[in-house]
Amino acid sequence: MIKSINTKTKLLLFPLMFLVIVVISSVVYSHFSNKENTRNDIAIETEEFIQQVLKGRISVYQFLRAPNSDTKQKVFDNFQSLDKNVSELKSILTIDKNITLCNEILTTSKEYINNFNIVADMVITNHKNGIEKESDEVKSTISKMAQTGLALEGKINEINKSAIELKEEAHSSLNTTLVILAIVSIILFILFSLFVSNIIIKSLNDFKNGLLAFFDYLNKKSTNVYPLDDSAKDEFGEMAVFVNDNIKQIEKTLNQDVALIEDAKVVMTRVNNGWYGQFIEKSTSNTSLEEFKNNVNGMIQSTKNRFEEVDIILEKYAKLNYTETLNMHSNDEKGGVFERLVVGINALQNSITQMLVENKSNGLTLDESSNILLNN
Repeated sequence: MIKSINTKTKLLLFPLMFLVIVVISSVVYSHFSNKENTRNDIAIETEEFIQQVLKGRISVYQFLRAPNSDTKQKVFDNFQSLDKNVSELKSILTIDKNITLCNEILTTSKEYINNFNIVADMVITNHKNGIEKESDEVKSTISKMAQTGLALEGKINEINKSAIELKEEAHSSLNTTLVILAIVSIILFILFSLFVSNIIIKSLNDFKNGLLAFFDYLNKKSTNVYPLDDSAKDEFGEMAVFVNDNIKQIEKTLNQDVALIEDAKVVMTRVNNGWYGQFIEKSTSNTSLEEFKNNVNGMIQSTKNRFEEVDIILEKYAKLNYTETLNMHSNDEKGGVFERLVVGINALQNSITQMLVENKSNGLTLDESSNILLNN
């Protein structure tokens, strides 16, 4: 598929790929960074839970030292604030273990408040009645509250530890993911670069080898010529199509040239043997060679015509008609072979004519002399 893309677009794929890698890296970093920040916020919030528990237990001790409705309400307010914060945290948690811990914290907190409510009513009543000594029931309930408070602190410490571990895990995952992403991105970028580079280099080599083979054909180093690979849709494919069209045209012209030259060889052999009745018939789109063919055919025709003129004169001479002579044509060169031939034949005609005139004169003289002898 990438072969159908032009070279400019192929080169644009490099910055595009880099941009994609940057976007993916940004998305991954944003995801894991948000995850790390969320878990860090959870860890901080669970640490605040510890402070809220301590604050709540301190308010319980304050209540025991000064039992009244105000200090009692303060204890309720502290633990209600804790429960509210734990419930809000629970709504954003995704790990089942931590959700279970939140439920246990809420249950333990509720149990602690229930025990405190029992103790508070008894302590306030005793305080109003002037009873300073704590009853066994109060001591027993306070002991339960202490155990429940320790359990509550243990649950909160556990969820805090889990949150810290998850935060560190998220941070480690972020670093690991970024390293892996960087390595994979580098490998993909290198592989993609090599892939595109190999396609471009292959196109260049195919184009070069095709041109070299064509030049070998032109220089007669090879008898065969093969078209370039023009299957690619890039600039190299377009150039290959253009070159292939020219290769076909040049190959056609060369074949025509070869056919014309072979025809010319046959014709010139016959001309050398004295036959002027055959001409070069083959044609070519090579204008220079076509002009040469026409000139050769014109020369053969012109030579044939001159020989025919000579032949006609000689036939007349053979029939004892010596009245005509050969004439030079306007395009005959002075001092050429035809001029010497014309001069020679005309000289022969002149000599024969003079000989015939002398023979006639001698005949007439002999005739007169014979008549004189007869008369005498």
